[in-house]
This record gives sequence, structure tokens and C-alpha cells, in this order.
Amino acid sequence: MTEWQPYLDTLDKTKQEAIIHVMDIAIKYIPNPRRMISYGVPAIKNGNFPIIAVAANKNHLSVYPFSGAAVEANKALLLEAEHSKGMIRFDYDKLPSDEIIKALVQFKLGHSK
Repeated sequence: MTEWQPYLDTLDKTKQEAIIHVMDIAIKYIPNPRRMISYGVPAIKNGNFPIIAVAANKNHLSVYPFSGAAVEANKALLLEAEHSKGMIRFDYDKLPSDEIIKALVQFKLGHSK
């Protein structure tokens, strides 16, 4: 996780664990994962195609699937999360499930060509 470490080092333990939780789930479903910082936050690409990024905010965790279509396609899974065109917001005490992260990643992988 060295690419993300400088960002993680600025966060408290709860926020660090939240980001690692999401990224550990995502990376299981990405065939050629490449960890990086994108727009100043931890992100993962599949090869050169951006799949997901996560940002720790004061009161919530933001998940960016780099696609408004990914959010729209998975609205049924996001009933308890606040979301907009390209971002999903989760409270730290209600982090995204494996099912949500997997669905976002699989949508992106299916549209990465």
C-alpha cells in the first residue's frame, strides 16, 4: 500500500480502516490492479483504466467509481447511501458492503473497453 501511505498517514485510524476496507474488497475483483493516487486520493486502475477511488471526509467516506453510469446502474443497492452522479457517500459506521463494491467494480470492468 505504499502508493496510498502518505494519504493514509494523514488520517485517524477509523478513516484509514474505512479506506482499506473498501480497497481490499475492490482489489479482489480487479484482474490487473494498479494502486495509485488520483485527484489526491487512493485509487485503483485496471491496467490504465480507472476503476474506483475513495476519499476520507470529516463525517463520511466518499466512493468514486469514475462513472455516473456505475452509480445509476446500482441505485437499488445504494438505498441507504447518499449519492450523486459520480459519488457515493457512506457514514463511517455504515461502510459499503462487499456486494456494493463488487457491483461497482464489475460494472466498470464491463465498460472498460
